[in-house]
Amino acid sequence: MPTSPDRKAEVPPESSALWPYGTLLERLADDDLRELLRIGTRRMVPRGVTLIHEAATDRQVYVILDGCVKVLGDTREGRTTLLAIRVAGDVVGELAALDGQPRSATVATAMPTEVSAVLPRAFEAFLAERPAAARAVHRNITAKLRQATRFRIDLTGAPIPARLTRVLCQLAEGYGRPGPRGIAIDVPLSQAEIASLVGGAEASVHRVFTDLRQRGLLSVGYRRLVVHDLEALQAMALEEEK
Repeated sequence: MPTSPDRKAEVPPESSALWPYGTLLERLADDDLRELLRIGTRRMVPRGVTLIHEAATDRQVYVILDGCVKVLGDTREGRTTLLAIRVAGDVVGELAALDGQPRSATVATAMPTEVSAVLPRAFEAFLAERPAAARAVHRNITAKLRQATRFRIDLTGAPIPARLTRVLCQLAEGYGRPGPRGIAIDVPLSQAEIASLVGGAEASVHRVFTDLRQRGLLSVGYRRLVVHDLEALQAMALEEEK
């Protein structure tokens, strides 16, 4: 992985309250958070770099300090599917560090991203010495699994408009930033990647985006979305299910 010198001038927040809700760093006690940041090596990674390769046997853990990564998987037909996104405060690669099994997915940066790379032995020692942090890590893993299960259930058999509106609601609720025009989703996903995430054809997803724009619910820019009326979008997601 390309590396650059550690950026000592920009210290990551050492209070869990300053990290996005629901991420691992938000779940940690402040002293555990400081220790996890201390044992890692900070690196800036350009956009499009693969941090983790599916089926690889390395066990390094990556704490995302700034930016965004995509979790990708290969289908039996050889297509690459977008499974999830992870943002600042999230951790990737912890499963392999805990169970020693090959990587279950590929993780690549979606934009210039700062990570803290933690060696597996250091991560294991951190969890062994800090039971509260170990519980937080396991709760975080459980939350990811529940989210993935809920996501698959929500999308199974649903029409494309319902799938897309549900995904947009999840992105707005999980990663949105309130602003004067609405909730900005700054996660850099193309329409093709969103189509992959919802399991639909890009042309079908494009038609739904056009409809949402015409209704005034959404603005679409280059790898940027603004939800103007989240309640209406949520209502539409329920309506499309019927």
